Amino acid sequence: LPVALASLLGLSTLAGIVGTSWKAIEAQRERDIAADQAQRATLTRDFVLDIFRMANPARAAGREVSARDLLDDALARIERSPWPDAASKSEMQWMMADAYLAIGSTEVAHELLQKAVSGLQGNAGARDLRATVLLLLARTENRLGHIPQSKDVLQQAEALIDQQRSSDLLARQHFVRGTIALAEGDLDAAAAGLERSVAIATDLHGRLSDAALDAARILAWVYDEADRYADIAALILPLADAMQSDTQANPLLLADLLDAYANAAVPLGQPELAVEYRLRALQITLETFGELHRYTGTRWNNLAFTYLRLERLAEARDAMQKALAISRQTTPPGSHPTGSSASNLALIQLFLGAYEDAEALIQEAIAIRAKGENPVDLAFSTQIAASIARASGDLALAQQRLAQAQSLFDALPRKPVSLQARLALESAEQALLLGQPGDCAAAESAARLQADPAVGASDSQRAYADAVLALCTASRDGNTALRELDERVSAALALQPQDSARRQWLSRHRETLRAR
Repeated sequence: LPVALASLLGLSTLAGIVGTSWKAIEAQRERDIAADQAQRATLTRDFVLDIFRMANPARAAGREVSARDLLDDALARIERSPWPDAASKSEMQWMMADAYLAIGSTEVAHELLQKAVSGLQGNAGARDLRATVLLLLARTENRLGHIPQSKDVLQQAEALIDQQRSSDLLARQHFVRGTIALAEGDLDAAAAGLERSVAIATDLHGRLSDAALDAARILAWVYDEADRYADIAALILPLADAMQSDTQANPLLLADLLDAYANAAVPLGQPELAVEYRLRALQITLETFGELHRYTGTRWNNLAFTYLRLERLAEARDAMQKALAISRQTTPPGSHPTGSSASNLALIQLFLGAYEDAEALIQEAIAIRAKGENPVDLAFSTQIAASIARASGDLALAQQRLAQAQSLFDALPRKPVSLQARLALESAEQALLLGQPGDCAAAESAARLQADPAVGASDSQRAYADAVLALCTASRDGNTALRELDERVSAALALQPQDSARRQWLSRHRETLRAR
């Protein structure tokens, strides 16, 4: 026993010595990391200050220097500048990538971030910086439509982040995970990720911090996709009210919030407020970025969509044409924004009776969306293509496209009510023209779905669906009471906008029935 106790005493003494030495080593390692971070901060500050010195008229030869000019000059000098280590250079590349993303230059940002990741390989002392760079790269991959790559990069970042401690990194991690889920159409996962991001950022920095507001605006779009309009109002209105009375608030984030709430305003019975908020968001963006910018194009697209929901078709067409023109000039060929604006403009031209223009636009949209990761987008565009073919008089092609759209819809894990309503109405209209009303189940479904708040249908749209149902019922039952039927169709016609092709469609359906 004495020998054993003596051995244990010796081991405990040795462990104490080793423990003390290890603590000293760990403390020195932390001091070294802090010194490296301080040195990188000094280098970064000096480099950024030198970038802004380029705006001095004396150095810029009297010319006006844009933000893009400054960034491009800095980018060229990154490779020429002496850097004490790879981490310092990678940190500057990350900062530059973030700035390029802010001005809409996603491809340049993507290249910079890949270089930054490469420069940090094997650097165990730059764990947080690696996670930061990877999170921004994952976000950039997602913006480019590279969802599998985005998920892979996100997993690499998550392995470097403490999941048990609230931090800016954890908030950004949940933000990126939520946006990837949104791109995949998984709205429950998207909402969960973004709600967590909002909560962490709010706890750390307050509800009006850029991080919290950035997550909140994306969360509002998720709620919109899920038809959770009351949740949008509860989330956005308090923030927008607080920001409008805060002179230090970020105006672009205010514009995003106004734009997000406008989506809920129409189904919540506030159509004029929707237009007002869209216009204010557009004005803020124009003042910040000018006309020819990707963000400005997005604002025009959203304004056009509100005009379309209110059936102000000419205004919707003009706004969407601006959106598409800007997207074609400011984003890579075949980009998601271009596909979205082309599809939306095709729908507007369809309602205006410009079928040739609508056909060209929808084919452009389908070609883009068929290469993307979101089957919901492709299903919507294919349904529009079916309506264009039917309105143009090619019923065989219309049937083929409708079958494709229905197949895409059936395969969706989440089935948007608005798309379901469109498919049902298109099916009912084709059946009328073919003289095959069947049991009018599609027409009944279309009329019922138009009353769903998630669809956001106007009085004229609901009346149109009711008239189609009445026509189908008369065709099915052989109803000869044409006077009563004419009254219902005439009432629906009276509600349609003067420039809407739906007036022609209803008249055609009625004449087809009379001929039989």
